[in-house]
Amino acid sequence: MTTATLNYAEALREAAAVYDRRNDGFAAGKGDICRDIANRYEKAGGLFASDRQHEFADKLIAWSKPKAEAAPVGQVNNNAIGRIRTMFASALSAGLRFPKIRLQTPAGDKLVIATAGPNSRYAGDLMLTDGGTFGDNVWYGGINGTDLLASRSMGEPVREMLL
Repeated sequence: MTTATLNYAEALREAAAVYDRRNDGFAAGKGDICRDIANRYEKAGGLFASDRQHEFADKLIAWSKPKAEAAPVGQVNNNAIGRIRTMFASALSAGLRFPKIRLQTPAGDKLVIATAGPNSRYAGDLMLTDGGTFGDNVWYGGINGTDLLASRSMGEPVREMLL
């Protein structure tokens, strides 16, 4: 067996260990699949059964690695964010369950600011969308503290409005 064979098999076993530690539906069974592919890969002397199996093994290894955090594209004006957060606090104390702030850029783009719910991975952060229903909306990004985290779909008019 070559070093490359051992490294590939080792990478699959490391991915299996990551999947085994996770308790979610996505990871279910993937640890066993990684170990199975690693064993078959070693027995075959560093060969995959097919190109598709090789591609899937690459995906399993990549999926097991942590995602890179989005880099902030700029600092949002603290005074504006403070006022927005005050508006949300007032709306919540008035009994609104899901308050939103609806704005429109000079270019005509819709911008809706809402807080992420308590069950969100980003609970309490401000979410920026075009206001469409979930799955059919354009997600512009979020504001974490004073950092603006922009998605690829955030156009210049929306970015200028926030910075």
